[in-house]
Amino acid sequence: QNVFSHVGTLTGIYRFKYKVMRQIRMCKDLKHVIYHRFNSGGVGKGPGTGFWAPMWRVWLFFLRGVVPLLQRWLGNLLARQFEGRNSKGVAKTITKQRVESQYDISLRAAVMKDILDMMPVGIRGSKTVVILQHLSEAWRCWKANIPWKVPGLPEIELRLGGRGFDADIG
Repeated sequence: QNVFSHVGTLTGIYRFKYKVMRQIRMCKDLKHVIYHRFNSGGVGKGPGTGFWAPMWRVWLFFLRGVVPLLQRWLGNLLARQFEGRNSKGVAKTITKQRVESQYDISLRAAVMKDILDMMPVGIRGSKTVVILQHLSEAWRCWKANIPWKVPGLPEIELRLGGRGFDADIG
């Protein structure tokens, strides 16, 4: 009776499958009804102790309904593991956003390659992570049009004469 009425606490199943909350609530309600109606003494004493059949019935009917779903999900998971994802043979449409993000990624890789080529071989490994962090922070600031400030570095002012970055390119 204790196991059936405390499945949520004992297993933590509600974290993974929210549909189980209904069954957990029903079992707790049954537990309270049984304790209130039959138990006259302390917890675990009296004629209501060990009366597990109604709660067992709740979980049995839940499992009867969920087993076909679990079988299908497990079958799909195994098929995907062995055969890979089905891309349906349709190429994704090339949107402006995809082109721009691909350009951003290639630009980042080119900048990192240039920086790493200028560094001595001995310190490349230790400084790569720091450089990537600064690069991504600067990139986010540039995309959001906010100034990029690094503690300990002097302020950098770019004077473009009223022109934006794009005016230099074209």
